[in-house]
Amino acid sequence: MRKLAVALVALIVAGLGVVAPATAMPVRAAGAGPKVAIIVGATGSVTPTYRAYADQVYATAIQYTGNVVRVYSPDATWPRVQAAVNGASIIVYLGHGNGWPSPYGNDAAYTTKDGFGLNYDANGDGVTTDSELRYYGEPSIRTLRPAPNAVVLLFHLCYASGNSEPGKPDPTLAVAQQRADNYAAPFLAAGAKAVIAIGHSHDPYYISALFTANESIRDYWTSAPGAHGNVLQTASVRTPGASELLDPDYPTPAGFWRSATGDLALSTAAVTGASFAGTGADPAQQPVPGNATLTPGGGTPYGTAADAAHSDITVDATAPTLSVSGGPGPFVFSPNGDGVSDVVAMASSEAGAIRATVLSAAGAMVAQISGSAAGKAARLSWDGTAVGGLPVPDGAYTLTATATDPAGNSSPAVTRPVIVDRTLGFVASSRPVILPQGGDPAASATVLSFRLAGPATVSWTVINGKGVAVRTITAGTALGVGTHTFSWDGRDDAGALVPRGVYRSQVVAEDSVATVTQRAPVTVGAFLVTASVAAPGRGQRLTVTASAAVGLKSAPRLVVRQPGAKPWSVAMAKVAPGVFRATVTLRASSAGTLRLQVTGAAANGTLQQGSLSLRLR
Repeated sequence: MRKLAVALVALIVAGLGVVAPATAMPVRAAGAGPKVAIIVGATGSVTPTYRAYADQVYATAIQYTGNVVRVYSPDATWPRVQAAVNGASIIVYLGHGNGWPSPYGNDAAYTTKDGFGLNYDANGDGVTTDSELRYYGEPSIRTLRPAPNAVVLLFHLCYASGNSEPGKPDPTLAVAQQRADNYAAPFLAAGAKAVIAIGHSHDPYYISALFTANESIRDYWTSAPGAHGNVLQTASVRTPGASELLDPDYPTPAGFWRSATGDLALSTAAVTGASFAGTGADPAQQPVPGNATLTPGGGTPYGTAADAAHSDITVDATAPTLSVSGGPGPFVFSPNGDGVSDVVAMASSEAGAIRATVLSAAGAMVAQISGSAAGKAARLSWDGTAVGGLPVPDGAYTLTATATDPAGNSSPAVTRPVIVDRTLGFVASSRPVILPQGGDPAASATVLSFRLAGPATVSWTVINGKGVAVRTITAGTALGVGTHTFSWDGRDDAGALVPRGVYRSQVVAEDSVATVTQRAPVTVGAFLVTASVAAPGRGQRLTVTASAAVGLKSAPRLVVRQPGAKPWSVAMAKVAPGVFRATVTLRASSAGTLRLQVTGAAANGTLQQGSLSLRLR
């Protein structure tokens, strides 16, 4: 956070302490301001995601104008879209893009190219759905009548920015330039002044900057979040006098996800009608980045002369911190549904939004995801699915993510190499706890298992708490697809019973994609003791669960030992066969080590114990 002392003359309204918002343009009354049309086309299973994206765009637009029209699938039919676009200063479209040059051929009149993919009653039942799609191409788009100086924003489309479809190879530079030029042409012919196509983003910047910055469309586009600085300019072939900009991801060039075509000298103020008369003169007239709160200067009440002359604006200029699973090396995960390493997790230090893009090893975009949270830190995860919800093939990918807080501050982009490898999964133990020394054959062994979705070279061991192998099951053995099992009776490689403690079935599987390691715990002892909180505080309620390896004569007791306090105990209640539970309120004591001991009489009369030690705060 930082403070800017600014002159706020004329911000006091009727001496009542009411001040204008510290932004370039206040929120308008309903219906006031330039028209913004937001369209979500029919995109099948992806449509709910695009509707969520569009709602994020709406949340930004409504801050600056009350005249925002939303037309979302399944109601985004051509007549509704046409009515929404006519008279609009900003037209936003999210949906399918169908451009040319195309690998599927080009119809001579481009009736399906370079336009909107909208809802259409294909089966004649009188109902339109997210999956009933018709492309309204160049001839249709030319009939639209946007407002003078309108800007068209095309988010997440194929072809529009020069790009290909997900999973398809990058086009050549020449083809990318043709695609972007062609897609912009009918909108420019209809009267729009500029067409911006962003294949990887729908960042709030693209709306807010049109209202809060007084700059050319060229500068607005080149200074946008995610700009790479690899700008290439050509004259438009389809629209005489217009210019085209591409900003490929790489200087080679490759990765065509950003384009701008049209009158690039057009000012953003001309698009929205925003006034910047005070720019450069009075700091109070300048756009203030981020969320701002006003506090009176000099300790004087609002409405006094001293307050009108000086106040402090507190501006949030601190970007959030973004963390992503893994480290400098590739993060290997296995999205196979077994609940272990199924996602790449992303977490922001602040509320707001996280956006991520996933590229294949060839540089093709395969997935775009976003998520937001208000009032709590934002979180997002990628589960290894592509656009459309289908799983991506096993292999290497690159994930790039950014976090944006409610003030509009964006974190530096975090790029993480990730590897999808679903070969190994479902590493398990049939029993959580065994007691080979107890004399009960039913409780003396557990079946260890795992599943292979493809062939792999496997090393399978049982390791102790220090990571040392006590039993080797396979060592570098080639195994095929299917479930593999082994009955472990608690003995080491020499045939001796291992000491009581926690052990793990460790499986290391190597295939052509990666080497993956997974583990499943098994306790050797009378009880597996777990607690609801890993580091409880004094006075906190705590639930303790004990799973018994052998049959008991009666429910066990829980003994609680806290530092500086006398031990005390409670009876545990049976909640399932062999599973017992008790909830206690920890007493006031010293911080240190909390010891939870479970004691019970086995069916054969022997006294059995198990324990768990926790840090007590």
